Parts: sequence; structure tokens; C-alpha cells
Amino acid sequence: MAALGMLGLAAVWWDKRRPLERLCVPRVLGFLLNVPSRVTLGALALPLRRPHWLCVRPFGPAFYNLDSKLATPTRIGRSRSSGSSCARRWPRRPPSSCWW
Repeated sequence: MAALGMLGLAAVWWDKRRPLERLCVPRVLGFLLNVPSRVTLGALALPLRRPHWLCVRPFGPAFYNLDSKLATPTRIGRSRSSGSSCARRWPRRPPSSCWW
């Protein structure tokens, strides 16, 4: 998170219990996700899970999974939401910040 601050960006915690309608997708630069990941020793999968960070970012009209465990970025979803209610909540966004 300190690296984001050095770039003039901000990370905003999003609790999955909050309604998605409150998320202003067109103003989101990307999502940082912490997901459980299997632990492996070579070809042997252990019955353990560890936290793994991955990034999901929009490029053009679609979002891509930029997980370092994938061979290439993977397109997910179909398109970005129009977010018609965003302008009412956040009429202007300072150029040095972003919503995660």
C-alpha cells in the first residue's frame, strides 16, 4: 500500500458485505484481491491454503486477471459497468487518486 501512496494513488478497503451498487466501477483503476491458494511441492498438492494476492484491471472494455500464477493475463467478464449512479456520489475525482 505504501507503493501506491508513492504514486499518488489510494487503496480503498471494500468489504464483501457492502452492496455492489455502492462500488463505482468506471472510476476503479484495478482490484487487489487476497484469495486462498493451494500449497504445492512440485507436483504434490498439500491440503493447505495460503493467502495469495492478485490484481484484476480493466483494459479497454474488459477486465483481465493479472494473477502471477497464470501463464498469461486472462480476460474475465464481458464489459465495464456504466455506473450511472457514480456521478451523484462522486461528481469529480482528483487526478491523483483512484478507487480500488
